[in-house]
Amino acid sequence: MRLFFLLLAVIPTLAVAQLDNCYVIRNEGDTLTGSSLIYNDLILKDPFFKLDDIKLELSEIRLVRNNHGIFANVSELTGGKEQFAMRVVNGKISVLEAVDMRIYGGDELPRWFDSSEERRNMAIGKMHFYMNEMGEAKKPTYQNLKVDLASNTASMDHLKKSRMYQWLKRGMVSTGGSLLAVSFWQMEGGFVMSPRLLIAALLTGGSFLFDNPINDERWMAVEEYNED
Repeated sequence: MRLFFLLLAVIPTLAVAQLDNCYVIRNEGDTLTGSSLIYNDLILKDPFFKLDDIKLELSEIRLVRNNHGIFANVSELTGGKEQFAMRVVNGKISVLEAVDMRIYGGDELPRWFDSSEERRNMAIGKMHFYMNEMGEAKKPTYQNLKVDLASNTASMDHLKKSRMYQWLKRGMVSTGGSLLAVSFWQMEGGFVMSPRLLIAALLTGGSFLFDNPINDERWMAVEEYNED
């Protein structure tokens, strides 16, 4: 696994050397190049990649590069669920975002962006995984990032802000959930809207407003570290 993520660290060199080509790096470490790399997701068959005329099963692939970017097979990091992640930040700390290869797997991106499904699966800058300088893949929890960003004061400031937002979100969810449980427990004649129930709904729903600030602070922490 470490070798897999170390390869991500040298991708800039590979990309420069093969700028006009698509390529696939297999688990064994060998690289196959071609002019076209297509992701095929058929209804009655397992999905696969086709590099020109070469068919490749997902399980034998470590990295791919097509017209839209570099993607890592992170299935081992998602409990075995087939998943590819797009490299959205390259640096001392690299960031990977889980994406839908049905969107990014063709020669061109889909044209039907009015579809809610396509919009939902486009990369929007979320940090689902990251790779530290040792080539270790981790989830972007506070404890993990604290270990890898500890040497940069500015990064730690952003990281502490992200933790503050996380605690605020957890507090709102916990309080809202408790109020909701009490409200339903005290109902006797059926559902009745009450001030307590309304407050519970507002607290629970409002907690999601912290998702973007949490993600933004993590990104800024990584950016500060990479710029140092």
